[in-house]
Amino acid sequence: MARKEGSKFLIFVIFLSIITLAIITAEIITPTNIYLTEDTSAQINITINLTETNGNANITAINITLPTNFTFTSNTNKTTAGATNTFSNTSTVLTWNNTAGLVFNVTRQDFLFNVTAGTPGTWNITIITQNASGINQTNITITVNDTTAPHSLEFLSPTNTSGTNLSTNNMSINISASDNLAIDKIRVYLYYSNGTLANNTNTTTNPTSILFSGLNDGTYHINATTNDTSGNQNLTGTGTRIITVDTTAPTITLTRNSGTQNSLTVGISVGENNSGMGSSCTTNRGTTSGSGNTQTVTENALSCTNQYTYTVTCTDRAGNSGTTSATYSTDACSGGYSSGGITTSEWKKTYIVSEIATTEGYTKGLSVSERIKIYIKGEEHYVGIKKIDGEKITLKIESTPQEAVMSVGEIKNFDLNNDKKNDISITVKEVVNEIVSIEIKTIEEITNENINEGTSVEKNESSEEIIINEAEKNYWWIIAIILIIAAITGYFLRNRSKRKKRQKKNNSK
Repeated sequence: MARKEGSKFLIFVIFLSIITLAIITAEIITPTNIYLTEDTSAQINITINLTETNGNANITAINITLPTNFTFTSNTNKTTAGATNTFSNTSTVLTWNNTAGLVFNVTRQDFLFNVTAGTPGTWNITIITQNASGINQTNITITVNDTTAPHSLEFLSPTNTSGTNLSTNNMSINISASDNLAIDKIRVYLYYSNGTLANNTNTTTNPTSILFSGLNDGTYHINATTNDTSGNQNLTGTGTRIITVDTTAPTITLTRNSGTQNSLTVGISVGENNSGMGSSCTTNRGTTSGSGNTQTVTENALSCTNQYTYTVTCTDRAGNSGTTSATYSTDACSGGYSSGGITTSEWKKTYIVSEIATTEGYTKGLSVSERIKIYIKGEEHYVGIKKIDGEKITLKIESTPQEAVMSVGEIKNFDLNNDKKNDISITVKEVVNEIVSIEIKTIEEITNENINEGTSVEKNESSEEIIINEAEKNYWWIIAIILIIAAITGYFLRNRSKRKKRQKKNNSK
C-alpha cells in the first residue's frame, strides 16, 4: 500500500515539473541582440511572445533593468498590452503591471522605450517576467558603437616646449593618449619648417617615448595623432610644437668703427642663422651695447697711439658660444716741436725711399704714425698715415701740407710744390690688421738725387729704402745742443782766466 502511494506521489511531482517547465519555456523574448550608437537616443522594442495555453501562464508584471550608464528618456514608454496597465520607473528599472494580465496565453505584446547609451561597449538588459507560477529572467545583449575620438592626446615631460632651442641633434618626445574605450595607435610626425616630412613613427604603446636622432640644424615642427579601436581619430589633440636644433657656434667679425686719441668703438657683426642671438656679447674690455646680430664695444680713457686687443664672445639661444679677437689703435698723439714746418712728434718712424724706387712704383705697408720720405727732383716730401678707420685712410702729405681721405682701391694724384702739376700718384691697395699697403709712383720721370749726408739711417738694399728712427734724430739734436753749450761755457771760462792774469800783472806793476 505504501509503495503504491509513493508511486502516485512521484508521478504527481513529475507531472507538476513538466507543467512548470512548459510554462517557463513558453516565453519567447526578442530580439536577443541590440545595437546602439554612443550618445544617441534610440528606441528599444522588447517583444514577449507567450505560447503557453495554461491559464496560470498569463504574465502580470514585467521588469526591465538597464545598465547604469544608460539613460531612460521620460514618457517614452509604450506597450501594446492595453491601457489598463500601470508603469513606473527608477533611473535604471522600468516596470509594467496588470494583475489581470499583461501578456495572455498564446499572445504577444511589445514593450517600447527610448534610452541613450553614454559609454561604448557590450552591455546586458535584464528582463524579468512574472506569472502565477513564478518569475522568468532573460538577458539581452546590447552593443554600443564607439563614435567618439580619443579625447586626450598630450605631450609629457621631458618633451621640449614650443620655442625651445636645442644644442644637440637629438630630440626626445613623450606622449600619452586617452579614450573612452581603447587606444589603437599613436603616430608622431616630425616636419621641416617648409612642411616636408623629416621623420615619423607609429606605436601601439600608450604612453610612449620616441627619440629622433641625427637631426641637422634647423627648425622642426612636431605633432601627433591617434585613433581608438573603433577607428575614431584625434588629429589635433597635441597641437604643433616648434623646436630649433642649433649645434653651430656663432661666427664673429670685429671692425674698428671709429676712434679718437683716447677712445675706440668696435663693431661686432654676428653670423647666426639658426636659433638667433640670445643676449649681448661679452668683451674682455670696454662696454658692449646693442643686441642681436649687430652690437658694439665702446671704450674710453685710452692712451693715444696705443694698440688694444679686444676678445669678444657671443652666445646664441641654444647655448653655443663663439669667440674672436682683434687689435686696434687709437689715433696718433698730436703736438711736439716743429722742424721745417713738419710736426715731427706725430711720427714714430720714417722710411726714406730713393727717387728711382718711386719712379718704378714703390709699395709699403704703414701703420698709424708711420710715413715715407721721398725725393722729387731733389726736393724732400713726406707721405704718412694719420688715421685708419675701417677701409678709409687719412693721409698727410708734406712739404706743402695737405690731407686726403682715401678708400681701399682708390687712386689719387697730388701736387707737392704748388706748381700746378701732379707729382705723385698714390694707390691704397689694402688694409690688413691695421696696416695700410700703399703704392707711391712719380708721374713723370726724374733723376736720382743723393740723400742728405749727416743723417743717421738704416738702409734696406733690396727695396732702396732707408729707415730713420725719430728717436735717433732727437738724440743728435740733444748732442748738438750740449756741444754748443759746452763751447760757450769754455769760451767764457777762457776769457775769465785771461782777465785774471791781466789784472794780476797790472797789480804787480
